[in-house]
Amino acid sequence: MHLEHWHHAADSAQIAARNILGANETYDPLPYFWSHQLGHSLHYIGRHGRADPAEIRSDTRSGRAVTWTRGGRPTAVLALDAPHLVRRARAALQAADRPEIGAMQ
Repeated sequence: MHLEHWHHAADSAQIAARNILGANETYDPLPYFWSHQLGHSLHYIGRHGRADPAEIRSDTRSGRAVTWTRGGRPTAVLALDAPHLVRRARAALQAADRPEIGAMQ
């Protein structure tokens, strides 16, 4: 999976350095990125596929988000001005079965 975010650069470099020193680690992160655009923050975590159903949630108190699921389990969350929703989703996404990258296309 191609990720263009500084988190990816920092995390993959650490794995590469450990592997140069003899570790045999695989780099397979839960994709995460964030951006600030036009006064709004966007945060995304996970891997969703085209066929994953999306649920749009808009609550002015807790924020706006899109959550994708597969088989009743979360695969990704995109939040607008609600980074706390992504932080809460991280544990659920890490516990969920990780989808195969080939299934995402």
